[in-house]
Formats: sequence, structure tokens, C-alpha cells
Amino acid sequence: MSRLLAGWSTLNTPAHLFLAIWHHVNSSAVPRAQLAGAYRTSEAVDDAFETALAHPDAAAAVAGVVGVLRDYWTDKASDKGRKTRAGLFLGALRAIDDAFLTVHPRTLLGMGAGIVTPPAWLIAARDARLVGGVYAAFGKHAVIPRGPFARHPRGPLETGNFVLADQFSACAVVPVAIEEDGRTISIATCVVGQGVARGVPPRPGRSGGEAITLAPLAEASDDLVATVREDGGTSYIDVAKGASFAPEAVFSGLIGDLGDTDVLLLPELVVDESDLEAICSTLATTTGDRPRMIVCGSGNEANGEEPPWNASQIVNGSGALLWSHRKIVAYDMLKTTFDNLDIENIGKAKQLMENISWSDAITVGDVEGLGRCLVLICQDLMMAGVDQLVRAYQPDYLFIPILDSGTNFHRWPYKRLVDLSAIGPTRFVVVSSLTMQHWRKTSYPGQEIGVAVGPREVTAKDQAVDAGRLAQEIACESPTRRHGTVRWRGGKWVKVPDPKPI
Repeated sequence: MSRLLAGWSTLNTPAHLFLAIWHHVNSSAVPRAQLAGAYRTSEAVDDAFETALAHPDAAAAVAGVVGVLRDYWTDKASDKGRKTRAGLFLGALRAIDDAFLTVHPRTLLGMGAGIVTPPAWLIAARDARLVGGVYAAFGKHAVIPRGPFARHPRGPLETGNFVLADQFSACAVVPVAIEEDGRTISIATCVVGQGVARGVPPRPGRSGGEAITLAPLAEASDDLVATVREDGGTSYIDVAKGASFAPEAVFSGLIGDLGDTDVLLLPELVVDESDLEAICSTLATTTGDRPRMIVCGSGNEANGEEPPWNASQIVNGSGALLWSHRKIVAYDMLKTTFDNLDIENIGKAKQLMENISWSDAITVGDVEGLGRCLVLICQDLMMAGVDQLVRAYQPDYLFIPILDSGTNFHRWPYKRLVDLSAIGPTRFVVVSSLTMQHWRKTSYPGQEIGVAVGPREVTAKDQAVDAGRLAQEIACESPTRRHGTVRWRGGKWVKVPDPKPI
């Protein structure tokens, strides 16, 4: 006992203490059965934890919490003694979690605890996260605000078994990397504030009911061009802009037609680095309504002498870069797929691999006032590690730009998202251009440009205003309005335009 508590007493902040206690109770030192059956701490113990955490100094707050643990510690070898000790650990974790509710993004949206003045150490923790993305980090884990931001997390009694993460509302311990087919993919968190110039401005009353607009941008058969080559026994496919395709011109016309949509989502391989500057300039000089945030699809980004990145840039309505994502997994097109596509020079290829560099990093965008957002590009969605990523980070939104010859309920993204929708509260939105439909040798029914999938289940606190198991196919509004918009409202995806207010 003395060695364990002595080590904890030297930690810098309550966030680091939360991480240390979490590691201890999540190890073999505290069997899960003891944790699940832990004795609830008394009111006197809870008050002592709260008093300790009210101290303005971080080190003093840590010392106070450890002091309470020492005062009420039991070394009894009985089952009651072990469960009492497990309850003491959980009591400390819950007390720290309660303190962090005052600075959680959910609270700032009016969904959390009442607004109170945080102690100085908590203000410092909030500011440290704004800069570094986390409250605390050590080894393979970090402490961040628990997702989602725009609705409530799952509570401790909402599953048929004890889940440690569900015991807390404000804090989550998340991995800073995932393993994917022998590779280590790092995860960083980027906090985006609510400023107009460098952040994403708030929309009062719209939180959780954002308007998401999808636009194909590329629609003609020659807007994108596929080139096939063979290298060392591997057949590669490059998809690039056609000579007459001008994404920035299409984008300029689109912006004037959108209104104040919350998020604009563009498809894969329609915006490369040569287009991005023009698009951001358009946003910076446009007057009137603009999207709050734009996921600029993806496009080729130079990588020295290596193959290009397939990269997505996420910008705000003023054209300022918020964060970016480079595709992690190259698509390997199967023969059953390209046999039905009019692509030249395929020869005897058995598969066509996307000619890109592979990234090994994911950025989680914590957008204050909008939600926790993830962007994955096409084949990234199929990574086994996505399940772990969604489960740990509990994002509000996962945006997926793809390039496909059809996008509806019968296609692979929808089927994958149905499975992911069981993991948590995330809303998923997929968008594709329409160019590849023209490459098909057999006609494709429908002109859908995307699908939106909601969570399979909603939490107990959200059931009055939300519902699960809902999805929506999305097409362009009309022959002249080349975009489609949906809103999540009242537990369903609603096509826009819609005359009813949110």
C-alpha cells in the first residue's frame, strides 16, 4: 500500500492521478469481479475527495486525494475488504471525473453540470488540452474528455455487464495508437476552438442537429481519369483530375448555393493540393453564409520522390486549415470490380493497387461547439482497428470520403457502418463523386452520392429526443442543385430543404 500511494502522491495533476488509478484498477491487481462488486464509498469519503479536489494547486489536490485513500485504506484480506478497497479506487476516479465535468465540452453546450468556477489546477488542465489535445498522457494511454460532445454518454447501468469506461461522464482513458495488420497507427487529438478565424463558430440551438451537406463535385465521365501501370509484378492504378475538371470553379458555385450548412463533405480524389489554395481563397473572400466546416474530400499531395499521399484537408468557413488526414490503407481493386469498369491498359492484372504512400497516423478533431470528429478515407474504414477507435474515442461524427461507382444501402460502406453503429453514439456520413458511375459497363440504378447512418442504440438520457437504427440515402437535390443535405433531428435523418425549424 505505502509504495503504491507514495508513487501516486508524486504525480503532477489530478488528470495524471486519474490515469494512474485507472491503470491500477484495469490490471490484474484488481480483479474485475471485485471492481464490478465494489462497495460504494460513504458520503464522508466522497466529501473528503471533493474537498481535496477543490484546492487550487494541482500538487496539493493530488496529495489530498491520496491522503483520503490512505486514511480509508483497508488491508483486510477478506472479500469485503477487497471490495471496499476497490470501491475506494472507484470513488477517487469518480470524484476526479466529477471535477472535470465543469470544463467538459458537453457542459459548454448546456448538457452537463451547472456552471461553476473551476479551481486553478482545472483551468490549467483545460488550457493544456487546448494546446496539446489531452489532459494527461503516459505510455500507451491518454486522458481526454469522454465523447460524445453533443449528447450523453452511456451510463453505468445501460449494459448487461460492468464496463469501466461507463462509470465516468467527463473523462476517458484512450489508446494513443492502434495496431493494424502489424503496423502501429498513432492517434493524436487536435482541439478546435469556437473562433471564426481559426476555429469553428457555434450555432446556438443546433448542437446535435447539424446540417450535413454532401456534394459530388466530379460528375462527368472525364472529370477523373484512371491510369494503370505495372511495376515488378504489381499493377497500380492512379486516379487524377481530368484536363477539363476545375474543382475550385465547381466549389465556388456550390458555396453560393448552400446557405449556412454546418458541415460540407466532399468526395475522395476531387481536391488535390493545387486546388486547396483556390478553395480556401474562395472561402476567405466570400460574403454571407458559408459552411462552418468543410471536409475537402481528398486528393493527391506530394511526398518527395515517393508516391503521393491521398490526403484530406479539413478547413473552416474562412478557409483556415483545422487538421488533415492522410489515407492509411491503399485500396486494392479486385478483378470482380474492374472487370465491370471501362479502364484502359488493365491487361492481365489480377488486382489494381492504389498508387499512394501509406500513412501511419490518425487525428481526432475535437471541435468545440460541433463535436468530436474523425475523417477516414475510403478503405481506411475497413481497418479492424476502426472498431477500437470508435469504441474508445466515441466520436460524434465519422466522415468518410470515398470513390465508388455507386453509394447506397446495397454497397460496402453502408454494410460496414451498420456494424460500427452498434459500438457507440457516432453518426457516420459517406460521400462519393458520380464520375465512376460512368465507367461502369453495366448501368447502375440510382444517383445517390452518399449515405448517413446513425447509432443502433441511444443512451437512456437521450431516449426522449433521440432514436436508433436509422439511416438515409442521399442524392443531389435537383438537376441544378448539385448537393444533398441531411440533418439529424428528433432521432432521424431528415432531408433538407425542410421547412420545419430544428
